[in-house]
Amino acid sequence: QISEFKFTLILKTDHNPGEISWELRRSDTHVVIKNMPYPAAMYKYNYTTCLKRSADYEWSIFDRSLNGIQTDLGAHGYFTLLIDDDVFISGGNFDYAHMIFFSAPCQHGMAQFEYQTNIVDGGDDVRWSLRSLQLQQSGLEDHTDNDNDNDNDTPVSYTGGPFQNGIKQSVSACLDVSGCYNLTSVQGNTTSGSYGVMFGGVSLKHSSFYPGNDVLLIGNC
Repeated sequence: QISEFKFTLILKTDHNPGEISWELRRSDTHVVIKNMPYPAAMYKYNYTTCLKRSADYEWSIFDRSLNGIQTDLGAHGYFTLLIDDDVFISGGNFDYAHMIFFSAPCQHGMAQFEYQTNIVDGGDDVRWSLRSLQLQQSGLEDHTDNDNDNDNDTPVSYTGGPFQNGIKQSVSACLDVSGCYNLTSVQGNTTSGSYGVMFGGVSLKHSSFYPGNDVLLIGNC
């Protein structure tokens, strides 16, 4: 249906599948879908469902032993998320958790922005913000897409942080390709880890955390 999109998870377990869990949460209703226990090691499982386009979602995977699903005794476990049968993100190399925030595929005239963090230590001091320069210049308040359809009817603003240590996080949003955006990342003196920025499928930044502010212009600036 046009009002829905397809969500697919492909998960290959490591040597300790009983340590793995995941949940899919809808942000507006907080309804949670949780996985069933995985009995088989080094086995590939598939899960597919249809999600409403009008909502935002969070998918999180956890490992009780704090070593993800790729590093356990040389195991090559992994996960892949597909949106409408297109690969959205893959992973498996994390400590306690990897959290992924996403919504429906971007519509015409929009491109996907993605901000990824891998916090080792000092996550309390990490902040980031993405703001429309056109909106700031107009003197209007920042706001998000009013009708939740991922189209280009409104400017947008997003913020993130502080973060928990030992957790990877990925935040994605649809931005107007004709817009110009200011991304500011703030890190503390004790912050360790890395972050990355992508827009329209192109990597714009991948760096370790350094004390201070880092400013990046994104889009048609």
